[in-house]
Amino acid sequence: MSTRLRSALAIWRSRNPRPTGDLAFTIYAGLTVTAIIVFPLARAIWLFASSPAVISFLAHPSAAAWFGFIAVAVWASALLLGSKRGPALRSSFITQVLASSDIPRARSFRGPLLRAGAVTTVVITATTVLLGAALFAGNSIEALPAIGFAAAGVAAGIIASICWLLGQVYQRAAAPVAAIVLALGVATLALPSLQPFSPAGWLALSYPTAASWQAITALSGLAVIALAAVPAIMTHLELNVLVAQARRWESTLAFGTNMDFEGAASLFRTPPTKGRRLQAVSRSRGALLMFIWRDFMGAIRAPGRFASGVVTISAAGLLLTLAFLPSAPAWVFGAGGGLLLFGGLGPLTDGLRHAATAVTDLPLYGVSDERLLSYHSAFPLLLLMTVLLVAVLACCAAVGTDVLGPASAALIAGFLVFATRIASFLKGTMPPALMSPMPTPAGDLSVAVRAVRALDGLLLAVLCGGVAVTAFIAPWSLALTVAAVLSLGVYRWRQRRR
Repeated sequence: MSTRLRSALAIWRSRNPRPTGDLAFTIYAGLTVTAIIVFPLARAIWLFASSPAVISFLAHPSAAAWFGFIAVAVWASALLLGSKRGPALRSSFITQVLASSDIPRARSFRGPLLRAGAVTTVVITATTVLLGAALFAGNSIEALPAIGFAAAGVAAGIIASICWLLGQVYQRAAAPVAAIVLALGVATLALPSLQPFSPAGWLALSYPTAASWQAITALSGLAVIALAAVPAIMTHLELNVLVAQARRWESTLAFGTNMDFEGAASLFRTPPTKGRRLQAVSRSRGALLMFIWRDFMGAIRAPGRFASGVVTISAAGLLLTLAFLPSAPAWVFGAGGGLLLFGGLGPLTDGLRHAATAVTDLPLYGVSDERLLSYHSAFPLLLLMTVLLVAVLACCAAVGTDVLGPASAALIAGFLVFATRIASFLKGTMPPALMSPMPTPAGDLSVAVRAVRALDGLLLAVLCGGVAVTAFIAPWSLALTVAAVLSLGVYRWRQRRR
């Protein structure tokens, strides 16, 4: 290491000293958090996973294919995530110093890569251990297939970590490769004869009810090969990519600390790149058609974001359909569908986001605030309902269930989550009253109140999805949810200029 590099690191460490807290207090705090949060949460997850309904769903013959599809989707998501925030990342100053030096990337960024990979592998392995233990507790499998499934989870976690790194190194190819991985995974799982010859098939065959040791061995071998290629992959990490991601992540943490999650999400939006020569605004159409065309053109100018939104909404339709299977935990799948709907609407509602910002000021476009918001709502609402219904119809045909229930739940969840999105856009900045402390006998509740306000759209979307699939069983819950969403939207609409 050069003298200049040593001096720069010494100056940075002197200005950013490591906290030297009391070790006893740190251990006490860790044990307290574990006893209060970790153990009760782990027990709740285990009770849910070991319930008869969940075990019956996990032991279904099609569960292996669904596990393979989810694992392939995780690999594709890791590729996309790496193009925005990779695992080999340090602070912006240290990144600038180390990446511009002659130290090999495999050495200078090994620490954060190992930490990120370890967390990813542990989470995926813990998931497979939980599923295997639940099936074993329900007397659906023996102990040996559960152990083999845990080993497959370790291999899948390692491969997901390498995919994360590949997305960081090859940013431009991340989205096409992720689409190819997902398409090949779907094709392989749809054709069982191809499963012994592809990683997606190995994932499905490693499921405890299938218990193919050849597939587990092949998956482990692929993980070992991927690990051996890591040093060579890291040599292609570029300085400008590392610095840009480090600065973006520091800005994201700053927004997150202030609970401005919308601002943090805006840092990861891909700027428009395609279709700039296509006319987006024309006077020859009516006002509504003009706004629909304008929002459509704005969406497809970022084709990656547009495709991710459509795929996410399709996945939400899949979950809402699976919620109506006899052995499925309906509310959990519905809540997951609502969460995916909320996230999938993000890339498709840039025009609606702009309209919600514009109505807080003087009129700019010669139309009223109500018309501006309704015009910008037309395109994302039409696309949302179209994609949802197509996904539900396709899934019902594949699974062989009735169409009425899933289609009704998809329409209900779609409208409610869309209204929730509008209410979130009208939220505005954090009121000063919520920034002041709120002392109570239980402590300062201001942080909890600010967190609920920052995440209210996400929480409402989860509630809307869960209520939509149980609307026929508990219509009163649907009525209360509709009243809550509409009341929040009307209140924020009236408060938009204050």
